[in-house]
Amino acid sequence: MVLQSECDWSHKLPGLAQSPALVHSIPLAIIDLRLHPRLLAMRALPLLLACLLAACGNDDPKALTAAGTSALNSGDAQKALSSFDRALEHMDASDPDFLRASIGRCQALARTDPARSQADFLELAQAQPSRVREPEYVAVATELASRGAIGPATAVAEAGMKRYPESPEMSALRDRIGDAAKKAGDPESLRKLQGLGYAGDG
Repeated sequence: MVLQSECDWSHKLPGLAQSPALVHSIPLAIIDLRLHPRLLAMRALPLLLACLLAACGNDDPKALTAAGTSALNSGDAQKALSSFDRALEHMDASDPDFLRASIGRCQALARTDPARSQADFLELAQAQPSRVREPEYVAVATELASRGAIGPATAVAEAGMKRYPESPEMSALRDRIGDAAKKAGDPESLRKLQGLGYAGDG
């Protein structure tokens, strides 16, 4: 394709207008907008790598545990449970985030299935006695009590008291759950907690 140049000076130079052959034209190159296959591949590679990294990230237990914690803190127990379950599928008990994911899972279950939360926590505590300590008992029992699941909360507090009978933290937990049982009118839980030393003055 050839276009007449806008740089035609014939009208400015006398005598040139009578000689059309002297009028110069500048050929304009036609640009092929089609990309070479190799160039397309080079441009697609970063996007492909990003997609692969994102896919791998979905199976990263540390990222899944963090996502579960975030969902739990925002009040989405089902999403938290799903994230914690997926995280635990990709780790074993030796993983640094195993306990965090396991306790987070029990806390999420406390909001959706308190009986299962109790059972799974007590199973975890029995399997990992050196790692499941007072703070973990407190976290799960408090979560259960805050959801009105006094019976399961009492069972967790009772197990914690038996495991750490001299622990001030466990005594404080016993009293808090005792107060909740008293307020909820749960005589069976109250009786168990009184047997562990709850005075009923809360």
